[in-house]
Amino acid sequence: RKKEIENKKKLNDRLIRRAAILTNRLINESNERKLMELEDKKAISSKTNSTVKVNNIKRVNKVTNTFEDKTNSIIVQSNNSSDEIKSTNKVIKNKQIEDSTTNPSVKLSDEAVDALVNRLNQPIKGETS
Repeated sequence: RKKEIENKKKLNDRLIRRAAILTNRLINESNERKLMELEDKKAISSKTNSTVKVNNIKRVNKVTNTFEDKTNSIIVQSNNSSDEIKSTNKVIKNKQIEDSTTNPSVKLSDEAVDALVNRLNQPIKGETS
């Protein structure tokens, strides 16, 4: 009788231990699955964010050449308040004005143009006209 009771207790303990192990395993697996799903979502969202950024920069590239203009244009696209848009547009215009003054198209004096034309009209050495 005592042995039966002891065997039942041992069996009961083993069943409880096995049930605990299985529930822990299930909890761990579901947690891992949730983590993987979260990581997938993060990866997807970071991919979409990066493509949006790249598209913005590409779109801006067509409009302006300088890095500062690119960032300002992106700000203009993303902000809603008209004051901020006006201020960033001013920055862009000022930057373009700076560019045009720092890289002016070369203007020659009339004498220099005449001298160039005369030089071009002269025959090359060894060539008869």
